[in-house]
Amino acid sequence: PVILHGEMGCGKSYLVRLTHEYCLNHMTSTRKEIPLLRKKAFRGEDKGRQMEELFGKGAADGKAAERGLLEEADEGILCIEDASHLSEECQEKLADYLSRNKFTRMQDDQAQIESRVHLILSTSEDPHTAFCHSLLLSIPVICSIPSFQERNEEERLEFVIKFFQEEQARLERTIYISKRLQHFLMSCHFESNIDELRRCIRTICANAFADCVSNQRMDICLYHLPVQLLLQRNRALLQQLQREAQGPLPLNGLPHGHLAPYVVNAELAEMLRRQRTEPDIVVRYSFPLECGVGLPNGAHLPLHLRHTRL
Repeated sequence: PVILHGEMGCGKSYLVRLTHEYCLNHMTSTRKEIPLLRKKAFRGEDKGRQMEELFGKGAADGKAAERGLLEEADEGILCIEDASHLSEECQEKLADYLSRNKFTRMQDDQAQIESRVHLILSTSEDPHTAFCHSLLLSIPVICSIPSFQERNEEERLEFVIKFFQEEQARLERTIYISKRLQHFLMSCHFESNIDELRRCIRTICANAFADCVSNQRMDICLYHLPVQLLLQRNRALLQQLQREAQGPLPLNGLPHGHLAPYVVNAELAEMLRRQRTEPDIVVRYSFPLECGVGLPNGAHLPLHLRHTRL
């Protein structure tokens, strides 16, 4: 069992997927496939419902017994997201299960159900205050995942490259990006961390795809940023355009807020994209991947770059 602790969007769900891939490729099981089940705990959720969902419900009033997630995920992985919202009673029962690999269903204290589940608890709160003492004692590993900004430069670059390579494969075009865009993405503050970075890069590639005239190559520059990031990045240029236009432009809230209506912001972004004052150095992401950090089944994050001057 393990606790994953980190800010929203920092990569906890991504790490769960990698763990599942590792289990599929390196672990043996009596089941044809190793299941990955997820449960999201909600603040204020009925604790009786939580217990029944996890541990199942015994037969009563002529109704058959109901299997819980711990039984369904036998020899697989069960990930409980926002696990800090589990009731204390539920946490205590989980701790008892982890110590014995056995549990009883709700409304049935007699039948002992045996199950071997790889349990992952995910939370954005401090585990030492979010979980009861007995549960913490039952889980030997607490993995704290840093936010995107807290990662070192090499790791941030790896994520930027990985997400661009995903889009490269999806769009079936070789992607080149400007160095300034690469550095901007690595230094930008994303409130939702890696999840927001992935969405941002997908939008960037969609904007570039709209401009693309080649079936093989796609050049991506700063002016392909999403509207709000483009406006934040180019506040000085917007002020220059404001002077040239001899009229007010809605700059309120920039760079830290977005008070201008989206349509107006989109028009400003289009003005910036028409400038297209990008440097001539781009980076091409090479295939096949030549080096990376170790991930299961060869799913390496690429590090190798080749600089090309257009």
